Amino acid sequence: AHQHVASHIICKLLAHRPDIHLQLCNVERREMAAAIERFSFDVAFLFGETTPNDAVKEIPLFKEDQYILCPANTPLPERSLTPEDLDPKYFVAYAAYRRSANFMDWYDRCFQDQPMTPMFEASSLASIHNYLNDPRCWTVVPASIAIADVAQRMDQLTYRQIAPAPPARICNILISRSYTEKSLLQAFLACCDSFIQERPYLHKI
Repeated sequence: AHQHVASHIICKLLAHRPDIHLQLCNVERREMAAAIERFSFDVAFLFGETTPNDAVKEIPLFKEDQYILCPANTPLPERSLTPEDLDPKYFVAYAAYRRSANFMDWYDRCFQDQPMTPMFEASSLASIHNYLNDPRCWTVVPASIAIADVAQRMDQLTYRQIAPAPPARICNILISRSYTEKSLLQAFLACCDSFIQERPYLHKI
């Protein structure tokens, strides 16, 4: 969220509202709602499924498709893939996918209920490309990461679409239902909208 979403939106907001002071922090997913409730943070970016909370409001921002990311010298065909093209032994997984019922349903349908036993599990999507060290390796990443990684490492990485497609990644923001700075929130949401409109691979919800 920091690298591909929040930093861009914050730069827009600071340009629009130079009178404010902002701080960007990491917080564990399980602590987000509590931090918003006690006003330790004004806004939190959250990807994936959320847990309803009477004190915290969830505002959907966008969704994005997910692609297969693989080494540039992959033996995979240069077309939209099918599950039969992929060898699950060479799957490099993002650890959080195990906690996503939607992702696990997709994986089970693609690989006929074989247990997910990846070659490696990475704790960060931003660094997952570092573990694609065999031409047969592959992983699943959101469009924003696939496009950014390939743009920066065109000689090392490539990506493919696959059908059936993995579940889209959804980005929400969390904010206290008693938050009172309405004008600042509207300015922030306007910057979010501008960020989304500039990126055709993001789809506003």
